[in-house]
Amino acid sequence: MGLIVFDLDGTLIKERTIFAIAKKYGFLEEVVKVIEGPIKNYMKSKIIAGFLKGLTVNEFLDIIKKIPLMDGAEEVSKTLKDKGYKLGIISDGYTLVTEYFKEKLGFDFSVANRLEVKNGILTGKIYMPMGWLETRCFCKQSVCKRAHLRIYAKKYGVSVKDCVAVGDGPADLCMLDEAGLGIAFNPKTPELLKYAKMVIDKEDLREILSYL
Repeated sequence: MGLIVFDLDGTLIKERTIFAIAKKYGFLEEVVKVIEGPIKNYMKSKIIAGFLKGLTVNEFLDIIKKIPLMDGAEEVSKTLKDKGYKLGIISDGYTLVTEYFKEKLGFDFSVANRLEVKNGILTGKIYMPMGWLETRCFCKQSVCKRAHLRIYAKKYGVSVKDCVAVGDGPADLCMLDEAGLGIAFNPKTPELLKYAKMVIDKEDLREILSYL
């Protein structure tokens, strides 16, 4: 048995969650400015969550459910589960999203930021799980993916060196570095290539099966 963790946006699904929501509700330009700005990544997560204030959970999920899965996602999930792997999503997005796709794909767990909800409405506040401030990781993300990879490897009794991590962006650097096999899936930054042992330049998750 082994453990495989996936990033969500751009890896298991084809669109970045916050972009899909921002386009629908007209604040895409503001989100892009924050993302491209000079502030720390974990602070960007707090600011962007504020743009969601007033949306209902149902409105939020209606958009999420329309985001297409990455090609091969369902087949890969089934194949890996049949082989005995534990599967997880570790994302710097939101649990409302990761839990939906965890259930859809039959994964074992998900980790992400939690949006505060009151009476079915998003308040604009965000609760971040253990991030770089606790671990002092170089990632400086609201969700330290290295730390959560270690946590779930221990939970399932798997050596970190027997784990696989799949991701596409800067937030995935530390978990690709930590895992025994780090796979850069259509990497969005050249820096990811420094930490990945394998690189896939095709938008089809079935490509990872040849390495497992």
